[in-house]
Amino acid sequence: MNENSSARRFPPWVGSLLLVAGCLTPVVGWLIYENNRAWTVGKIEHLIRTELRPNCSREDVEAWFEKHGLKHGFSTDPNGAGMMGDKTPLMLAGLGDKEISGTAFAHIEGKVFGEAEGNNRPRANVGWLNGSITIRFFIDKQGRVIGHLVYPYVYSL
Repeated sequence: MNENSSARRFPPWVGSLLLVAGCLTPVVGWLIYENNRAWTVGKIEHLIRTELRPNCSREDVEAWFEKHGLKHGFSTDPNGAGMMGDKTPLMLAGLGDKEISGTAFAHIEGKVFGEAEGNNRPRANVGWLNGSITIRFFIDKQGRVIGHLVYPYVYSL
């Protein structure tokens, strides 16, 4: 190449760097997608804050569950499934010993291996781990929500 040439040459490592970046970009995109797909605790908390007003009614909560396609139930036992680790659901929600009339709840399972991809049931995403998410709304004696708990549970590492 002669000295008067106006062509600019890049060092050889620039081409290698571009090749590596080109290969890693789809992988990073897939990892971000996998980590944010389905229902996450953060996504559920955001939806609760933006779609339900404070002190809403049990009926509002049940309509919210149905709007999002979540199978739900109601229990007059404030602790429903009992202990979550070494604490009760009321303790985890910061409600201590407040009197409640019951709990409206929904349980979202994680992806079941071998399940057809076309299944449109809501699925929990607890990161790279196999698990589920339980949503509980605590209802007082007047039928108003006094608190909620979104609890992820990991089955295995």
